[in-house]
Amino acid sequence: MNKNQRQHRIAKLLAAQPVSSQSQLVELLADEEIEATQTTVSRDLEELGAIKVRLPGGEGAYVLPELPTQQIAPRTTSAVCLASGRSSSHSRGIWWSCGRRPVARMS
Repeated sequence: MNKNQRQHRIAKLLAAQPVSSQSQLVELLADEEIEATQTTVSRDLEELGAIKVRLPGGEGAYVLPELPTQQIAPRTTSAVCLASGRSSSHSRGIWWSCGRRPVARMS
């Protein structure tokens, strides 16, 4: 199985059920006879833009934000990045970091 196929399967798994850890995702892939290490899964989640959000009840789970392919971060400034002093913004429950990559806000 190549990387794109594995990442497609990861996306399907995340959409089908709550996945709270990378090790759980490795086990779910193994159940489908897909070999992957935690390091590989970590890279895949990063490349897919997965974020970890808090579910009702407090448990965290990885999700893939559904954003249009031409999404541009909103101009509304809600916070300031400590490292650079540049702005961060919030849109539809997703926090955008200074580098314009979505990050989860666990409040």
